[in-house]
Amino acid sequence: MKKKTGALLCVLGVLLALLGPTIGLPQLTMFFRGTTPPDSDLALVLLLLVCGLCIGAGLRIIGIGLRMQQPTAEELLASDPRPPVVFLRSFKDDSLAVDPGKKLKRSQPWFVPRSRAEVALALTMKCLGPVVAIGRPGERMPQMGASRIYVPDEEWQAKIAEWTGRASLVIMMAHHATPGTHWEIRHAVASLPPRRLALYFPTVDASKEGREALFEEYKRNAGENFPMGLPGYIGDTSMIRFDDDWTPQRASFKEVIEHAAGGPVPKLSLAKRLGRARVAVLVALLLGLGAEATLMIVILIMSVFNS
Repeated sequence: MKKKTGALLCVLGVLLALLGPTIGLPQLTMFFRGTTPPDSDLALVLLLLVCGLCIGAGLRIIGIGLRMQQPTAEELLASDPRPPVVFLRSFKDDSLAVDPGKKLKRSQPWFVPRSRAEVALALTMKCLGPVVAIGRPGERMPQMGASRIYVPDEEWQAKIAEWTGRASLVIMMAHHATPGTHWEIRHAVASLPPRRLALYFPTVDASKEGREALFEEYKRNAGENFPMGLPGYIGDTSMIRFDDDWTPQRASFKEVIEHAAGGPVPKLSLAKRLGRARVAVLVALLLGLGAEATLMIVILIMSVFNS
């Protein structure tokens, strides 16, 4: 039932997101034709504000719909026989967003939400295996990214131990260090070969100084859990892998995947990486925007010939 409701919300969100450009299309056409009344500046500003609200609300509703269609960890593991990729993190990091950088931050509209760090990781690691995680207790609906399983407080360690025992890779979010994440690191170090553990340090601060400060803080809080410590600096990389003697190495996503798999891993198609629900939403948005852009061009061309 939730998945059907999620699909309906995605449809509603797409329609609402496309309503914004549709409302603004006549005014934009008048602006380019030079027929906008001189006293309509305030109305134009209000109209553009409504357009932004429609687009923002539509994107938010699409996000909720996609979350409702997210498969559970049990469903994903049942449909994908490959060893899982286990994602470990503090629940505090569930909303951690990637810093787009100064250039993109200036050009990114206020109504477009920032990408969550977990989503980029899960999409990339799908080629290695189904990405799963423990869900936050009391969560109404799962976050996008790793597929969740919800277990009682007294069972989460047993579930992590079960998953890590057959995982192709265990990835720890290197941000907040809590008693729970300390246990997870110690368990992974004690039970896994080094190539099957990696740390993910997302770019939550685009400045070099900010990234190094956050990394130093994580090293102080959690570095002692690793047999050979952590690298002296993080630089512009987002991942850390480990050699067979636990020597840490800064690495790219691709290097971590190939190191864990013991060689190159075939890339998934874009459709398989995104999933059917996201592809359907993306196609609908692109077709709708394409139709509106085509209509605007036709109107402008007709106005030129009629003038």
